[in-house]
Amino acid sequence: MIQHIGMVIVCGYVASAGVAAQQPPPDYGHNFITIGDVGNRGYDREDLFGRTAGRGGVDYEYRIARTEITSVQFAGFLNAWESSGGTPGALGALFWGGSRVDGRWVVPAGSELLPVGGISWREAAIYCNWLHNGAPTDQLDAFLDGAYDTSTFTDQPDSNVLVNDQDARRPGARYWIPSLDEWLKAAHWDPDKNGPGDGGWWLYNNGSDTRPEPGLPGVGDTAAGLEFDNFGEEYLIPLESYPGTQTPWGLLDTSGGGTEWTEEWQRGQYKERRVWQGNTAGTRTYDPFDPISLSNDLAWVDGSDTPDLGFPYLSFRLASAVPAPGVGVGLVCAFPFLVRRRRMAAALCVGVASAVAAQQPPPDYGFNFVTIGDVGNRGYDREDLFGRTAGRGTVNYEYRMARTEITTAQFAEFRNAYQIAGQPVGSISPFFWGGVFDGQQFVVPAGNELLPVAGLSWRGAAVICNWLHNGKGSDPSAFTSGAYDTSTFTDVPGSNVLVNDQAMRSPGARYWIPSFDEWLKAAHWDPDKNGPGDGGWWLYNNGSDTQPVIGLPGDGETTAGYEFTGFGDEYDIPLEAYPDTQTPWGLLDTSGGGAEWTEEWLRGIPEIRVAQGNAAGDQTFRPDDPMDFSNDLAWVQSGSNPDVRLPEFSVRIASAVPTPGTGVLLVCGLVRLVRRRRMT
Repeated sequence: MIQHIGMVIVCGYVASAGVAAQQPPPDYGHNFITIGDVGNRGYDREDLFGRTAGRGGVDYEYRIARTEITSVQFAGFLNAWESSGGTPGALGALFWGGSRVDGRWVVPAGSELLPVGGISWREAAIYCNWLHNGAPTDQLDAFLDGAYDTSTFTDQPDSNVLVNDQDARRPGARYWIPSLDEWLKAAHWDPDKNGPGDGGWWLYNNGSDTRPEPGLPGVGDTAAGLEFDNFGEEYLIPLESYPGTQTPWGLLDTSGGGTEWTEEWQRGQYKERRVWQGNTAGTRTYDPFDPISLSNDLAWVDGSDTPDLGFPYLSFRLASAVPAPGVGVGLVCAFPFLVRRRRMAAALCVGVASAVAAQQPPPDYGFNFVTIGDVGNRGYDREDLFGRTAGRGTVNYEYRMARTEITTAQFAEFRNAYQIAGQPVGSISPFFWGGVFDGQQFVVPAGNELLPVAGLSWRGAAVICNWLHNGKGSDPSAFTSGAYDTSTFTDVPGSNVLVNDQAMRSPGARYWIPSFDEWLKAAHWDPDKNGPGDGGWWLYNNGSDTQPVIGLPGDGETTAGYEFTGFGDEYDIPLEAYPDTQTPWGLLDTSGGGAEWTEEWLRGIPEIRVAQGNAAGDQTFRPDDPMDFSNDLAWVQSGSNPDVRLPEFSVRIASAVPTPGTGVLLVCGLVRLVRRRRMT
């Protein structure tokens, strides 16, 4: 009888706890909206400044508040700060609906939804910490750490402008200031723009390509651009006053109210100014009567300010976590005390697995990762004159590949962070790219954002992966380990050619240089080549057995093999210039741009790293040479020493696809709980 009870208790516990979803963080009155359509493509519309192209792709669900922070929410925050021992007046705003009565902040009736204008980025981060820690009223430490470590909120020594502030929220943060990608997606991406399930980007944050019309509530679409008689009157219009002006997800007041902070640093990791999005009420950020004024309600127009200052137009909208569903039960080993036979109980404990919450994928960082599935595909079985590709290309797991090689805009962000960290810049500088040094840092002129980065060494590509793996940090350690241990990047003593470089990425790497098999599969394997679910290999990386036609954009299908007049002219053709030349998975520029590094050692000897695909121009393929083979063929490779920078080499980043949430496994040993050893 005792044995039977033990079994029932365990089964009941597994069934109830094993399939229950985690509760999301409390709403705290913020009316969060879940932003889904995981893996949406990056922004691909008009972008005169070149700062938004490719951004806004988010590979996880998250929540974002329906409105900016309101006066009543801000009053609760200030009162909790002071009752916890915080200095009165240390936190505050310039324009909001609260007033001080008998030592506390109160919000008169009718002022609850007034916007809060004049919050610094650091104050917004402190608000996130407070909520992350449960919104206590008697714990000062709850304001100082959680989502953001406020001890980093300092100025850099010997600098009048740079700061040390933490780049982004901590892993596991429950509430945070949205990233630029999260804000853009919630404001401008419509998952059904072109029909059910066919998403796209709107220019404006009202779900259209037409600017919201300035006007008072009931007359116009927004208070942004509306001229008021007196300074500050624009903040007397309550949030939610324009219910018909919404983003595709139902967010209100992305136009009007205040401009909204994001985690983004202006121009990458140059830690001076944080980016904000959206127009404030009034004309401080947009004047429709000024012919050179651009509306911040456009996706590609933003502003920025230093994180320690709270100008009147600055506010923020809170983001929050969406927990993984189906988090299962952990240990059930308390029940053996209910059964008599300990070995049988132990067998049951072994049969039960603790549940693993679904991990979030690493951030997209604008690489527009494509998930490569069809796990366990067969190896390459087509023509192979050199005998190096036969049987290769099988990958027994899902992974992600960037849709294009690394772009100039992405490399500029890395290059500036590398310089700030005091690293030796010569070892990672490419030959050809679109960045320009302005005396302090590299900037990217408009139109150069998608130029390829040509002349990366393999080791330089590995350092980029380390930086991404470590969350784009600017500390020197962010560049030296993570995906690859750069202390191994040395020559073998007594050898003129062999090196000690780590053979492949470290376990747990979040971003890496693709293996040969991963690259081959993403470029040449088609899961539906012979019909739905009947996969096969294409000879060329354009989803066919025919070599891509050589020619300039609009005339041909690739720049690979095209003869340019001047050396380096081939790298003036932007990536994504041949949108119809794709691999079966939708990757662009596997032909053209640069030849792309893999982790493979040529012939297995640690001397030469293998690269795949043709570079632009005729550096890797000369079509007029009958003895030259196109590197766009699956079985043709190039390569070089990992420390050498040659103009034709670049990199396409690979990244992890986390294991989905694992529930509790069925207990296979339950039958052993009964007394009868054999069943008849």
